[in-house]
Amino acid sequence: MKKILAVILVVTMIFCSSFVTVGAFSLYPEYEIKYGETITVEIPESSLFPFAYVDFTPEESGFYALRSHSDFELNDPYCELYESNTIGTIEYSDDEYGYDFSLEYYFESGKSYYFFVYDYNGEAEFEISLGCAHAYIDGVCENCSEECPHVPIEKYLGLCECGKVFSGTDIYEGDTVSLNFGEEAIKVFRFVPEEDGAYIFSSHSETEGADPAADIYDEEFHYITFGDDEDGLDFVMTENFETGKTYYVVVCDYAESGFSFEVTLEKATHEAEDGSFHPLIYVYGDVPTCTEVGAEDGLYCEDCGEFISGHEEIPMYGHWDINGDGYCEICGGEVPLPDCSHICHSKNPVFSLLWKIIRFFNNLFRINLICECGAYHF
Repeated sequence: MKKILAVILVVTMIFCSSFVTVGAFSLYPEYEIKYGETITVEIPESSLFPFAYVDFTPEESGFYALRSHSDFELNDPYCELYESNTIGTIEYSDDEYGYDFSLEYYFESGKSYYFFVYDYNGEAEFEISLGCAHAYIDGVCENCSEECPHVPIEKYLGLCECGKVFSGTDIYEGDTVSLNFGEEAIKVFRFVPEEDGAYIFSSHSETEGADPAADIYDEEFHYITFGDDEDGLDFVMTENFETGKTYYVVVCDYAESGFSFEVTLEKATHEAEDGSFHPLIYVYGDVPTCTEVGAEDGLYCEDCGEFISGHEEIPMYGHWDINGDGYCEICGGEVPLPDCSHICHSKNPVFSLLWKIIRFFNNLFRINLICECGAYHF
């Protein structure tokens, strides 16, 4: 649907650009931007043309970036890029710097490009700027020689664009850190394990009303897992980490600001019979099927060769014969037919044909959907 709308908008834009004379009424705000400029755009309150149209023709080829600069409490902009004489988005950007976008693309000199700038909140006014799409090496952009400002970027989980400066908190095995949420919505921790194994990251509320939660990401900012309400309102997350790799833990508090709690990072171990402590690994469970039992997640000790916790057996699911034909829809195995005399279970070819006709009209009028034995008729 969105692609169809985009095609309609582009065709409309080309039509208006071709036939509406200069100074005539415009259906949407039109702007022109050049490299190095910052302009203010207005997004109209319109169901048909809810965007500002920004024209850009680069004088030199290069990697450039169009960025928005808005008030996150009022605006949530995003942007689509089109090339002249083509229909279809060639690039899209949303929420690269918090709620602001940063659309980066290699632009060819002399070609005409069109930015369509929107705001999810509808009518809006904010600034956009067109500059270099920086590629930093040792903190200096190889394209424009500009030094990185070392401003934390949300999509990089607190790292600056060049990756040298981290605005969060480094955490180590055995650490306990006190948090108090004020104006900041999240806290970001960075962890580089010195040993492979399972680690436990947990919260401990100090004040009634705190409701912490957390997400874990890997060094490429890919989501790994989520923790919430494992121990009352506190979270407890157990995950395998690899030596030398970087992990990020993003902690938030669902409650209103002002509540405090502690977070702790510890290695998962257990005390053996001889008094020594063995490291544990986190083993993911298996989902049961109609032919095999499953198992819960568990902590496993390789030294002892046994699960220390979890890994409880989950019984097999029953067969799923939804249409009552005597065969499981999952594994194809035979399932005892229900003790039901309804025509839908009949193997007689005449009655089976009659049932197909009856089922057609039942489906048409949405009646008699379920047999008296519980089997679905559709």
